[in-house]
Amino acid sequence: MKVSKMFPSKYLSKDDLETPEVFTIDSVEMDDVQTEDGKTEEKPIIYFTDDGSKPLILNRTNAEYLAESFGQDSEEWGGKVIELYIDPSVSFGKKRIGGIRVRTPDTSKAEVPY
Repeated sequence: MKVSKMFPSKYLSKDDLETPEVFTIDSVEMDDVQTEDGKTEEKPIIYFTDDGSKPLILNRTNAEYLAESFGQDSEEWGGKVIELYIDPSVSFGKKRIGGIRVRTPDTSKAEVPY
């Protein structure tokens, strides 16, 4: 059993995504999050409309991508569809740890009804 399953987080982590998944944004809210050193820090959190989905703590890289895609005002992101995937090249300090990245889903492969 993975340690992440033994000690689940209320927020989405890379261990929760085995393959890329599509989510619909409900809202982005500022919320207090406990850091690894036990302190509390206010961070932006994306909440999704999808049943059973965990919210995602939004980092700067993902926030900037969403701002480029949907506009600077996160209050306008509700209803937008994003795809979450694991990027193994994400670093924390000098160590590569992997992490969640966002992108807009590729709709070019969608089937066109006749």
